[in-house]
Amino acid sequence: GLYALLPETRRARGSADASPGAARPPPLRTLLADRSQRALLASRFGLIVGWAAWLTVVPLRAASVWGAGAADLGLMFSALTCVGLAAAPVGGLLADRLGSRRVALGSSALGALAVMSLPLCRSRASFWASMAVWDVAESAYTAAVSALAAEVTPASWRGSANSLLNQVQDVTFGTMPLALGLLAARVGQGAALLSAAALMLGSSLAFWRFSRGDAIKPGSEMVRESSGERRHIRATADGGSGGV
Repeated sequence: GLYALLPETRRARGSADASPGAARPPPLRTLLADRSQRALLASRFGLIVGWAAWLTVVPLRAASVWGAGAADLGLMFSALTCVGLAAAPVGGLLADRLGSRRVALGSSALGALAVMSLPLCRSRASFWASMAVWDVAESAYTAAVSALAAEVTPASWRGSANSLLNQVQDVTFGTMPLALGLLAARVGQGAALLSAAALMLGSSLAFWRFSRGDAIKPGSEMVRESSGERRHIRATADGGSGGV
């Protein structure tokens, strides 16, 4: 598919820095076979579903609940951005203290529950409160999942892994706004928000399932054998000292 056409998936030939021992980008099947990468893909899907709901359904729901106009929505989104800006460092600190996987899992589940509560809101205050919880959870989540990606993705995989994540993001963002918009128009805004929350919660469960394996230590490389077994090799700095 499109993945095969990306430059990150093909080894450069004839470049000055190419060498016979240079690490080759992993094929698609290797990335998808890795549990940690599948966890990251699931988390990215849930994040983009939330963004799609934020753009398509939230403004409609706000107008329904408390008659929000363009100025009201602008104020709300600007205020929530400030809340997220303040919450991001806290999310990073929690990821360092408690572990990135734990914080990513908890915050993604909290965000899904906040979206689930939006159809129950009947006032401006309750709507703002649910949106604020969602924004704080998303800020903590993005900090934690970025730290986790750095932990579990070997250096030689990062270009290919990011390309695959971006493809999942683009496909999701290309389909979910349309799907949620149609659902809101034909069934109702509440149904669209609950559907988005269910997909987000499902992605959290998939993240939990796939991320239960051992994390790769920072600075190490991972090699997956054809049999599917994994083994760790020393970091470059450690490997350079051997045999001296």
